[in-house]
Amino acid sequence: MVQSIYQQELRDRQALAEERRNQQERDDVARVVGGLGGVVITPQTAIAEERERDNTLALIAGIHGGATITKPNTTIIGHPGAITNRLWTINTVNQVTRIQGVHFRCLDPKANNAVALVNIMAVSTVLFTACTFELGGVTMVAMVAMEATAKAIFSDCIFAGTQTAGNPVANAGAIGNAYIMGCSNKTTRIHMNATIISEV
Repeated sequence: MVQSIYQQELRDRQALAEERRNQQERDDVARVVGGLGGVVITPQTAIAEERERDNTLALIAGIHGGATITKPNTTIIGHPGAITNRLWTINTVNQVTRIQGVHFRCLDPKANNAVALVNIMAVSTVLFTACTFELGGVTMVAMVAMEATAKAIFSDCIFAGTQTAGNPVANAGAIGNAYIMGCSNKTTRIHMNATIISEV
């Protein structure tokens, strides 16, 4: 009896200590991002651009939904443990979007990102850095689908999971519109119309 009370008290203290560490991490992220004029996005918060341009959004650890990015010069930073499991659409006409460290995932064939994790619309440009694109149990057309005049650079990214059809990056435009640099492709599928600088 005494031992079980002691064990419960120990578990309660450990849970409280873990919650304090998590809160400290959230506070630290909020302080840094806030200092940059950015917005912290929690898993319960919709991913949305609040300003007309130059938005900075920081996704903290947890499962996030999809996003539609339309404003010029938006930067999205995924902190460790931040995973998105819904479709992202980038539609920034003649503008650049930077996405860093975001983990795009689809494990559900009925999810709205089961055809593509990310759609890049015409004349939009996206710079992906240190992102992970992951599939599991899904037959997908592309992890990243690019319309004919869209442009993208993938640097230090990981393409993971079993992809039995389609392409990790499917570029409908010229081969010079998509660059793969220093990435890892573990899908067994090849990119479509992409210039590969280095990939393992």
